[in-house]
Amino acid sequence: TEVARANFTGPPGFAAAADVERPDAAGLTAEDFLITVEPNLLRSGTNILAIQLLNAHEFAERILVLPNLTATFKPGGLLSFMSPTPGTNNAEGFVGVAATPDFSIPGGTFAGSLAVELTAESTDTEIRYTTNRGLPTMSSLLYTDPIAISTTTQIRAMAFRPGYVPSEIRTETYIPLGADLANYENSDAPFSSQVPIVVFDTFGQSIVDDGIFRDISFTLYEPDGGVASFANSATIKSRAGLKIRGSLTAGFPKKPYALELRHDFSNTDRSLSLLGMPAESDWVLQGPYDFDRSMNRNRIIYDLSNQIGRPAMRTRYIEVFVNQSGSQLTNSHYAGVYVLSLIHI
Repeated sequence: TEVARANFTGPPGFAAAADVERPDAAGLTAEDFLITVEPNLLRSGTNILAIQLLNAHEFAERILVLPNLTATFKPGGLLSFMSPTPGTNNAEGFVGVAATPDFSIPGGTFAGSLAVELTAESTDTEIRYTTNRGLPTMSSLLYTDPIAISTTTQIRAMAFRPGYVPSEIRTETYIPLGADLANYENSDAPFSSQVPIVVFDTFGQSIVDDGIFRDISFTLYEPDGGVASFANSATIKSRAGLKIRGSLTAGFPKKPYALELRHDFSNTDRSLSLLGMPAESDWVLQGPYDFDRSMNRNRIIYDLSNQIGRPAMRTRYIEVFVNQSGSQLTNSHYAGVYVLSLIHI
């Protein structure tokens, strides 16, 4: 099958000649031919590329050919791999990466009960999920019907499609509100604030002073129209680790905390920008209890230092709820006002 020719017309017989004689200098410049691989042009196994080079006449004294074949995959023909194999043969290739499952309801606080639907990009895709905070695998629960939720639940879902690398993991956490917080429209004293609200849910784990990060859910509600409340949509939701921070202050009734934001797919650090501060994974919650109860002593100096161009911690006030009960979030889980700050400047 002829795929390209130049400077020649007519049938390519053994005694054929080029149409015109090319100057010697042209022999130093490569000529490119784009060969489009049409269906059935190549076959499995060995293929032969034959090149016929013609002189302009039978008395020509010089001829030069230096073939160079380069293959390029067209878009859509590239393969994806589960892991790199530098210096060795590629492992099994995949035509792409499956799309992350969609959730019908985003995570956050809710009142009553929910039915969360998971959807995939195609009918040949399976969605596997967990509700025990573990990583989903091919042997995890197969999604078939909406997931009923009435208690604190973290859904971690992953899509598996034949011929594709499994999707990234998507995690959504749902936290039920108690009657005192859920009835914010009818309550005489609904909880709201002019500063952001943060909810830590520990899934029933106790945060004790042992230096160990507990796996938790982090949810941030920012003011909308100047007011933050659980009626607002959550601004940021993330897996996280939480532990008590400090030495002497760790024994105070109002605990200082260290917060470590984490990725959906592992416990590795996840850098996020919180409340306009630079992106970071490690954060500190300061809540002075026995001194500086206005929480202004450090923060004012930090702010003044930043205003004059000197490096200093960035800080923001937040209202904090810490739910260690494993049940509904109520006013009893209110921990107070804290100063949120970066560990790094």
